[in-house]
Amino acid sequence: MIPSTLLVTRSRNLHSHYKMRLEELGFRNVHVTSEEKDSLNTVINDLKPRLVLLGSCFYKAGTPYMMGQLLQRFPKLNIAIINVHQFPDDFAPFFIWQGAKSYIDAEQGTEEFYLGLDKVLHGDEYISPNIRKILLNTEFPEINDKADKRQLEVLMMLSNGIIPVRIGEQLHISKRTVDWHIEELKKVFCVQNREELISMAFYLDVITKDDLCFFDRNARHKALPKWAIAKQKTGNSEWSVIKGGKYGSA
Repeated sequence: MIPSTLLVTRSRNLHSHYKMRLEELGFRNVHVTSEEKDSLNTVINDLKPRLVLLGSCFYKAGTPYMMGQLLQRFPKLNIAIINVHQFPDDFAPFFIWQGAKSYIDAEQGTEEFYLGLDKVLHGDEYISPNIRKILLNTEFPEINDKADKRQLEVLMMLSNGIIPVRIGEQLHISKRTVDWHIEELKKVFCVQNREELISMAFYLDVITKDDLCFFDRNARHKALPKWAIAKQKTGNSEWSVIKGGKYGSA
């Protein structure tokens, strides 16, 4: 059986173009997909590719995290990241931290891009020079198995609209420690602020509707983000919670 290459990209309308270009460059038995999460797992399980080329922005800012989850399921998978959509350089090293073998940055020019592709085609690991420089000065989060229990507790409480000082009181830790956990989580999910962190946690199903608390519609919600609580009558319930921009009823 001819070893296959799987390209994972959001550009559904360019599948045939990408397949043709990769085959012209020497990649054999090329398959292109835009499947996500569980469906992508199924594709990889069925195809058993020799190499996976993953678009850096495929899962938006959470791509390094989701790639890490993918490697937990398929630890022998050889993943090369391709950046053609100006993924932030500061976040790029987190692909390597999560387990990617290569990172090819098209923003460094066509010659550099094709050099990287040629390297991974022949089984070598390759990281673009600009990313190698950033790696030297990158401070990676200190999280056991990338998902420390305390970090997840903080993330869940933060997603429920609880402010850091109250999180500290409930977990019996200082607000400074809570803030440190939040900063580490922002690194893991490659986001810039708390709002993006919560949104990405929902988007990646790290936090689900079942993890949310439901608040009485008469209660005061000064500490909650505006999108977190919505008053809406749904059956016998008089309140609901917005999850990732969608209404979810109790």
